Amino acid sequence: VYERGQQLMPLERISQMSADMFGAPMSEATIEAACAHTYDRLSAFEDQVVESILRSPVVHADETGLRAEGKLQWLHVVSTPLWTWYGVHAKRGGDAITHFNLLPRFAERLIHDCWSPYFKLGCSHGLCNAHLLRELKYVHEVHLQEWAKQMVDLLAGMYRAVEAARADGAVITAIECASWVEAYRTVVQEGFAANPLSSPVGPKRRGRPKRTK
Repeated sequence: VYERGQQLMPLERISQMSADMFGAPMSEATIEAACAHTYDRLSAFEDQVVESILRSPVVHADETGLRAEGKLQWLHVVSTPLWTWYGVHAKRGGDAITHFNLLPRFAERLIHDCWSPYFKLGCSHGLCNAHLLRELKYVHEVHLQEWAKQMVDLLAGMYRAVEAARADGAVITAIECASWVEAYRTVVQEGFAANPLSSPVGPKRRGRPKRTK
């Protein structure tokens, strides 16, 4: 089961290795049956993972494509520092979230990549800093907008200050936090100024105004 599920070895190679190492060739059907048996036995553990995630104050969610039976599927991941839950679904967005019924029951803070279906959940939200930094780097390097570089420097500076304080056993003061918030809002306003909503031309159209990249 480990060779199949973790090391992703083909059934034929697992059978051959069993024969070579132990003198006992194992049929592919036996390997698949062992995997199915383990899957069933792990249902109680999965329930514990779900309950632990639901009790966590901060949870991270993401999704990535994978191929299964020649088709594009989506691997959904919900995690904390101690627990990780996986689910595979044909859809990436709301249908999968509803089907798994994990995040709809989560009530604390969800960290994610700004994928719109997450914002339909009733929990609190936070955006993944790794994704934010990647987007800001794109805006700065491709669209040559200086405010994005300023935001990268601000976020990185806050992170380094918090890590240094944690290493020294110190606490960030309210004055320091207020200074960061003020600097953050200033940079955000510069970003809005550099990316105004397009003015409608001609007759008014339905829907949202077109936005810049």
